[in-house]
Amino acid sequence: MAKNILGFIDKFGRRYDLPVRDNYDSLSEFCHPNQAGHHGLFSTTNYEDGSVTFDEAKNPHRAVTVIRGPLSLLALFEKSMITVDEIVLAVAELQHRINPVRS
Repeated sequence: MAKNILGFIDKFGRRYDLPVRDNYDSLSEFCHPNQAGHHGLFSTTNYEDGSVTFDEAKNPHRAVTVIRGPLSLLALFEKSMITVDEIVLAVAELQHRINPVRS
């Protein structure tokens, strides 16, 4: 499998048994500048006369609902990155003990 962001998102979801990819796909669709994103965020259609009106914040409550799932993953991601930092420092210290760098 090619290494790309979707592969990492899938791996992250499997590792923690969370719907990370579903959240990513939903947020991507919601934010993408396409018909569904535009209509969901900024426009209202009057089906009687076919007109469309735009507003800066059509439904801010819905926007928060869509963003809440991916946002909640930030704490897990931050914890994972702290663990990675600790592992990198431990490996660097071990490397230095085995083969010290002399200047």
